[in-house]
Amino acid sequence: HYLNKNLRFLTNAPFSHIQGLKQLRQSNNLIITKSLKDIMVLDLMDFAAIAPHNESLSDWKEELPSLIDTFENIFLNFDNDDAGREATDKFLLEYPINCYFIDGGCKDLSDYIHKHGLKKAEKLIKNKLL
Repeated sequence: HYLNKNLRFLTNAPFSHIQGLKQLRQSNNLIITKSLKDIMVLDLMDFAAIAPHNESLSDWKEELPSLIDTFENIFLNFDNDDAGREATDKFLLEYPINCYFIDGGCKDLSDYIHKHGLKKAEKLIKNKLL
């Protein structure tokens, strides 16, 4: 059923659940990304990251004030596509935090790693957080 796009993202987790929240490491920087897959890769690179179950801010924004108090810098990194850019714009209207998109003709971190490799991806992220 994973090949059926209508069934791929079924879950029994509430939309307010934030992936990676319980596993957050001590850090000055936090990356809010799109997927658990991105969290796992960012964790390999020693970056603290979380991901909401969806890009709709209304489902998980009650967690943001405590995150803003905990981390020196928060970076939003949703997908580099129309939906991701629209969600980023809505997010930034309410919470003016830092944001970046994965460039190089890639939609997300996984695409970038596939195209350029893990080391270049890590360098890219470090440069984005400067």
